Amino acid sequence: MADDPALAQWRAQRMAQMQGGGMPGQSGPSAEQVEQQRKKQEVMQEQRRIMLKQILSNEAREKLSNIRLVKPERAEQVENYILSAAQSGQLPGKISEEQFKDLLRNVTEKEQSKNKVTIMRRRPLYDDDDDDDDDDF
Repeated sequence: MADDPALAQWRAQRMAQMQGGGMPGQSGPSAEQVEQQRKKQEVMQEQRRIMLKQILSNEAREKLSNIRLVKPERAEQVENYILSAAQSGQLPGKISEEQFKDLLRNVTEKEQSKNKVTIMRRRPLYDDDDDDDDDDF
């Protein structure tokens, strides 16, 4: 059974499929599709950068870039918050450095309140001390 050529061929095909990352009859995205998606993402990032340049003062953009160096995910959260606030008309004009610091505090406080853990301990249904009181007759 170990010398079965059909089994060896099937194993070789299966290994090729697993290494190729796909199932039979399915192929991954073509190089052209990957390139189109990459270009689309670049265009979106450029649009975000332009919008943030219009919304933030130079000092605020500098603060944001410093945050991006240390915590990229936090910088993205702040960017998303600023862009959504600007699109909904909640921001009156350019954001100064002080206003940016306030926004950053607000985002940080919201994040901390989300991640707050409260431990609630279950109380026993009955207390063992109560049982002892009835036995004193």
